[in-house]
Amino acid sequence: MRTTLQKQRCRLPLWLLACLMIFCSMQARATGDTWTYDASASTLTNGSVTLKNVTANDKKLTIGNNRDLSNITTLDLTGTINDSYAITAIGGYSFQNIGLTSITIPATVTEIGRAAFSGCKSLETVTFVDSPALTTITDGAFESCEKLKSITIPASVTTLGKTAFYKCSALETVTFATGTQLTKIEQQTFNYCTSLKSITIPASIKEIGINTFQGCTSLATVTFAEGSGLETIGNFCFGQCKIAEITIPATVTKIVDAAFQSCSNLAKVIYNGTTQPEIGNLVFYGDAAGLNIYLPNGDEDDSSWDYTKWGVASIDNLIFPDWKYDTTKKKLVKGSKELTVTLANTTELTIGENTTSLKRLVLSETIASTDENNQTTYTIVKFGDNAFTRTGLTSIKIPSTVKEIGANALYCQTLGTVTFAENSTLETVGSTAFAYSKIETLEIPASVKTIGQQAFMKVPLTMIDLSKNTNLTEILPNVFKDCTKLESVKLPASITKITTGAFSNCSSLDTISFEGTKQPATIDNDAFTSSSTRKLYLPKGDKDDDKAGWNYTAWGLASADNMIFPDWEYDATNTKLVKGSKELIVTASNKELTITASNSYAGKTLILPNEIKKVGDESGTDIYKVVGINAEVFKSNTTLEAVVLPNTLTTLGASAFEGCTALKEATIPATVTTFADKIFYGCTSLLDITYMGKTQPSSFGTDAFKVSDNTTVTDRYVTLPKGKKTDTNWTPASWAIADADHFVFGGWAYNKTANTVTVGEDNEQIVLNVTLANTKELTVIGVKTLPAGAELDLTGSIANIDENDDTEYIIVGIASNAFQGKALPKVTLPETLATIGTGAFKDATITELHLSYKDTTSLTVGTDAFALKDKNTCIVRVPDGKLASFHTDKPYSNWQDFTYVLEEKGTLVDIFYKDEDDNGWPYYDNQLAKGSFLAKQAPVGQTFRFFLKHAHADSTFVITAKLGSTKKEGDDFFYKKDTVTLKTPAGTDAWTLIVTSIGPIVENSGDKITIKTEEDYTVGENEKSFNGTIKDTKAQELEIGASSGGGDPTEINIKMENVTVATTSPDATAKTTVTSNTEATITLSGTNTLGELENAGTLILTTTDPDLKLTTTKVTNSGTLVDSTGIITKVEGDASIDLTPLADQKVNANASAKLTTTATFATGATTIYTWDKYNAEKKEWEQVKTNATQPLSFKSLRSDADQANELTVDADDAGQYRCMVTTTKESVSTTLTTFATVTKVTSTPPTPPVYVYYTVTLPKVEGATTTPKAGKHTVEEGDSFSFKLELDPEYDQSVPVVKVGETEITPNAAGKYVIRDVEEDLTVSITGIVKNGSVGIEEIAGNETKVWGTNGVLHIYTPQPATVYVLSFTGSIRKALGSVTGNHDVTLAKGAYIVVIGEKRFKVIL
Repeated sequence: MRTTLQKQRCRLPLWLLACLMIFCSMQARATGDTWTYDASASTLTNGSVTLKNVTANDKKLTIGNNRDLSNITTLDLTGTINDSYAITAIGGYSFQNIGLTSITIPATVTEIGRAAFSGCKSLETVTFVDSPALTTITDGAFESCEKLKSITIPASVTTLGKTAFYKCSALETVTFATGTQLTKIEQQTFNYCTSLKSITIPASIKEIGINTFQGCTSLATVTFAEGSGLETIGNFCFGQCKIAEITIPATVTKIVDAAFQSCSNLAKVIYNGTTQPEIGNLVFYGDAAGLNIYLPNGDEDDSSWDYTKWGVASIDNLIFPDWKYDTTKKKLVKGSKELTVTLANTTELTIGENTTSLKRLVLSETIASTDENNQTTYTIVKFGDNAFTRTGLTSIKIPSTVKEIGANALYCQTLGTVTFAENSTLETVGSTAFAYSKIETLEIPASVKTIGQQAFMKVPLTMIDLSKNTNLTEILPNVFKDCTKLESVKLPASITKITTGAFSNCSSLDTISFEGTKQPATIDNDAFTSSSTRKLYLPKGDKDDDKAGWNYTAWGLASADNMIFPDWEYDATNTKLVKGSKELIVTASNKELTITASNSYAGKTLILPNEIKKVGDESGTDIYKVVGINAEVFKSNTTLEAVVLPNTLTTLGASAFEGCTALKEATIPATVTTFADKIFYGCTSLLDITYMGKTQPSSFGTDAFKVSDNTTVTDRYVTLPKGKKTDTNWTPASWAIADADHFVFGGWAYNKTANTVTVGEDNEQIVLNVTLANTKELTVIGVKTLPAGAELDLTGSIANIDENDDTEYIIVGIASNAFQGKALPKVTLPETLATIGTGAFKDATITELHLSYKDTTSLTVGTDAFALKDKNTCIVRVPDGKLASFHTDKPYSNWQDFTYVLEEKGTLVDIFYKDEDDNGWPYYDNQLAKGSFLAKQAPVGQTFRFFLKHAHADSTFVITAKLGSTKKEGDDFFYKKDTVTLKTPAGTDAWTLIVTSIGPIVENSGDKITIKTEEDYTVGENEKSFNGTIKDTKAQELEIGASSGGGDPTEINIKMENVTVATTSPDATAKTTVTSNTEATITLSGTNTLGELENAGTLILTTTDPDLKLTTTKVTNSGTLVDSTGIITKVEGDASIDLTPLADQKVNANASAKLTTTATFATGATTIYTWDKYNAEKKEWEQVKTNATQPLSFKSLRSDADQANELTVDADDAGQYRCMVTTTKESVSTTLTTFATVTKVTSTPPTPPVYVYYTVTLPKVEGATTTPKAGKHTVEEGDSFSFKLELDPEYDQSVPVVKVGETEITPNAAGKYVIRDVEEDLTVSITGIVKNGSVGIEEIAGNETKVWGTNGVLHIYTPQPATVYVLSFTGSIRKALGSVTGNHDVTLAKGAYIVVIGEKRFKVIL
């Protein structure tokens, strides 16, 4: 129950309440007339306004913490102050977070402290009086003043601190007063001033710091004052601004990372400098697409200009000043540069011969005069002959006004980029105009009508598109000769002549597209170099058009199959079926088409697919189908020879093909079950009809298939793939055939229950066992029935014996050993075949083997699949035009041992063999290796391979081929079966192969292989050398070298692949030896194990295999050893070396990496380090540094400040490097190689620095004062916060307890409490402060128990039993009194204590 006094205290008089309300409704103002300074109270007073914490230093006043100033909206600090005091500084945090709307700062103020006005969210006006002395606006001074709209920075200010106006979101105008002395705008000064629209940077500013204007999303105009001395633009300085165009002064030498990042409107940057400044990463990242950099004082030939640094798409986005025409000099001029020109028709210029050193040339659409009074506009219309011949030009942009490029005009071996302006009017390209240049891509204008001879000879173009050049009629001689990288060419329909050498030696040319409807009138024999893989696409061609004259050989194609003609497509706009120039009129309903008219169809064949794509449908998903052909559509057509109708067809109208007298073949789907009148009536040549139905059609109209009334066709046959001979419903008369024997029933039939396929009848029936996969794919696993002499033809589709199953089955595999040992005079394998198992035809007897598949790379063939009983008597026939692929593609190994591999239409020519004495081969059968050449004949006019079949690999032979008086030197044979390739003559003449024995040179005795040459062994004119291959070989020892004796060293060159020199015996040593007097070069590939490698001669190890594996147990050198594989790292002997390999490195842009190789050598040896870089374009290593003696012309990437075993590589020189370390001692020399790749790393966008601030809250405590005063204080992340605590006189016996959270802190020697590394908002608690006196009692909870102290004695009274603890202020127990009832006294040392009685707490001072 409250006492009477307590009740009275709760009753405020009405008059006092009214006064308070009136006071609160007033807004106090400081008018600035007269201020009074009270030094003792540290206050400054003007009327009702009193500023506290004002300190004086020799009449100079500093305003301190007034953050508790309330009800003040307008503060004018001007006016007089008693005793000549003057305000010179506004201290840090002075007015932070108060409700000011206006502040006037007197001229006497020299400094505004840190965060002095930060957080004044209502502050709208800041006024500096005339002629201020202000020099410093410190960090965060006006931060987050959210209503401040404008600010003028006085000229006297020399320091404008970080975040001074950070997040002043209403700030629209910033003015730097005339004569400003400011040299730097610090980081984040105007960061996130989102209303700022424009800014003028004074000329005095030399640096703009990090994030200064970042996030100023309304900032659209940035102007640098005339005479600007700006040098540095900091990172993220203008990030996210609205700038669309900016001019950067010439004085700027450094633009730091992401300075203009995400300025999405920025499309134009003008930089007035003469050379490229230092530009950081991603400076213009995220800016407008199509950003251009204008360089009015730049020179495009200055190699320092790097468009990638400016963040633009290409060098064309760097805009340099235009050329002008000097009417006096009669030249184009730009700065000190000149180009020779001639003037015609008053405004048209022709570029003459120039010997300029220009590298990059950009010519504008119009040319102005150097005479400002001359308003004439000139245009360049021609590049004259030899305009830039053999100059160092690397790139050129040609204006649309140029109509002619003369002979040799751009014959520049350095020229890599040519760009034609849009809407080019170029018509003529002269002879050798671009020959021998480095151009890889080029878009030739559609306006070009003439391309001169050799215009693009030996240019590394990959694609040429002339399809839009509809006025181009002729490809002149050698225009694209030796363009070895050219892969595809598109030619327009207007081409009528392709002349000698036009595309000769274009070895990569695999794709040609020609828009014409017929073969060009003239294609010279050598216009194209032949290619086995090249395809000719004829999107408007017609395969059946005899008048078109298509000739695949003229285009250098391997076969007619490589000419790709269009298929039928549906033209929805014109409701037609179209294929090249052919058309069929149709009607359409729900994607079902009916042919209504043939439009005088003139093709030889009509093959209608089951699915028809819509014109323009690149995805091929919009599919149509033909369901009907109306009556008389093709009636009396005299060109049709073959018709294949689709499985979607259901209706075939009367007389649809009546009178097609040239028609020989017709295939009709099973979906047509009724034949109308005279469908094929009068088709006198129709001898082959195929009907896909299983049963006789339900009805035949009158004279459906007759030639004339009541006649049959004697030689006509009807093939019924799915029909059965036992079905008696098949009626010969319906088909107008002579009798039932003219029905040809079924191919293979599939019995799903028995898992068999069957063909033939009665005693001629073949039955094969099969397995089924994927609903229709069959694999033959063996033979059930095979009549003697039966021919096996596995081609064609296979029908199920179940009439309800319409699936067309195919054979995709032949299992292992399926036909092993069988006698099959003729075997035909289907194109659908994908796998042939191990031993599938092993020991079989086959006379003819026909291979239908055209793409051998898709076929998987097991071991010994075609290990026939006698391959010498079997002829392998492949599809026409595919012979070459059967020699080179994946399964070549299956055919290489056959005597004959021919095309289907191929014939043979004889090959004769003689030895060097003109004896027939094999003459020395008993003395040399047994066996003989296998190919006695080869295909006429085709490339063939032949080889010697060894019984024992111990001999080598040299082959010389003669055709008449013509000789061809062949390859030699060594150890394994190598081959010689020749092309047989077109006529009946035959090759004569002369065989010369030059061995034996290979000895193979048990576990040792010796490669050697006898002293009298020579090849040619006293040439003492040997070439050969060792492959897939195992031995315990491998000896390479000459026989003992003097003379010149013997050269031995060996290719070594998958060679193993090893032993399992613990007493034996696996060894590879190179003998003295031998110069051996070994080219390694695959996996090789050489045991102990000993070299006494000269040994060079090389490789072209990036996956090479080489193992040695020990390497010893007593001669000359060079290892360029990079695998060997340690060599023993006189010139020993132990090498630590280089490590790959990554390097950032504008940085460098240092490669260092370390090695130990024999004492007294000399050492040379040679550093090379790989030139990928030239495919060769180029030396960049060595410590060997060099001629004066030697140059390196870096100065020789590096040690010999070191190489510094700049980021721009990244690539593959090697160091060859050579150590020599007396006559022994060892060279080892180590490799490293230096990779340039692309920087990621740097993250803008974020400055984070936290709040430290100091409590207001009775009996003490904190400095700074109680309240919220802003601290930057990671900084420290300190304060002092001063006890009032009547509380000075207290022992304060100061905590931050749960952690107690104590003052340092200076009396300051320090909170270090602030990383979150913190609240300080201060307890233990009570009034001095004999008794100090503070009851925290409850009022029944009493606690007090006198003279070092603690008195306790508890009316009820309670457990009592006495604690220090830090929480440690000083006394545990147990249960106490009534009065209890405890003697303690002087100090402050907490007494805990049950759940109640008391603070006591003794």
